[in-house]
Amino acid sequence: MIKKRLLYASGLIKYNNKRLIQGIFMYKFILSTLMVLMIISYSSTATATSDAEKAAKSGLEAVTVFIDISRFSRKNGAAEKMTESHQDFARFGYILVAVNVYTENGDLEGFFVSYRKDKTQE
Repeated sequence: MIKKRLLYASGLIKYNNKRLIQGIFMYKFILSTLMVLMIISYSSTATATSDAEKAAKSGLEAVTVFIDISRFSRKNGAAEKMTESHQDFARFGYILVAVNVYTENGDLEGFFVSYRKDKTQE
């Protein structure tokens, strides 16, 4: 009891409670901000469609897309992105026409990949 009175008199309890309230407020603020960002990112990815789906819905006979390759994933990332693109366009009835490499200052930046609608599947 005497310790508590001393703490009240010195203002330590009030100070600690204020810091605790500020900490709780900051925690709730950060948590709610993260929740909002997660909801926004989920809704944008859930409604996003692939280039192949957009081309098929638009009824395009031919389409060229750019596959961007970052500096850190050139070895494995390029092949994976190309494979995913080919599979995605094949699912919508497109076949590969050409792949053109795009470089800047001798560095690989990406690929221009052209597809056309396969007439034999119709």
